[in-house]
Amino acid sequence: MMNVPSKKKTLARKWKREYYRMIDGVVRSHGIQKFCLRLIYLLCFVATIILAALLYFDK
Repeated sequence: MMNVPSKKKTLARKWKREYYRMIDGVVRSHGIQKFCLRLIYLLCFVATIILAALLYFDK
């Protein structure tokens, strides 16, 4: 009986360590920053297209 909770704790600890390792890899590779920057560029591009279309069709 005492072995099962101990095994669950080590498994949870292993998953936690793997999770932190994955998050550390993403942060160190600047993946979040790259994603956010590309998202901002995409949003600006879409806004530019919409504004250009509004100006074009307004005339």
